[in-house]
Amino acid sequence: MPNVTAEQVKDLYYEGHVTEIDRGDGFSPVTIDDVTALMQSSGITPDDTDEDGNPAEHMWEVLAESLNTNELGRPTSDRQSFALQEVAEARFALDEAERQIAALKEQLDVDAREERLREAIRAALSTKAPRQAIADEARLSIPRLYQIRDGRR
Repeated sequence: MPNVTAEQVKDLYYEGHVTEIDRGDGFSPVTIDDVTALMQSSGITPDDTDEDGNPAEHMWEVLAESLNTNELGRPTSDRQSFALQEVAEARFALDEAERQIAALKEQLDVDAREERLREAIRAALSTKAPRQAIADEARLSIPRLYQIRDGRR
């Protein structure tokens, strides 16, 4: 379990030379953005702040305790949670697109059509037809023709 102290949180908030608090293996580090987000989301009242709006002395311990979670690799702030949600949504969208592409490829039998093109290219190359003409018809480069002929890639 991480052991973030009130002094570490205070140093991170005020000092500026500390950019993050290491929470140990498997735990995400704590940044000033995390502390700020935690302060905003934890319902700190005017009684919990000093005259400048900074956390009062008793709040540093409350903030430190909030950052000491037992959950390995879990977000420690709303900002981190939002970022993780964005990653999950982007991954889902990409997975869905890949599923749709696979279904469409199967429906159109793209693999068979690609193999037919490769076979036609090999046959044309064996006739000694002009390489540039074959490349133009296939809409490929001449080096790609030779890769197909030699079974590379």
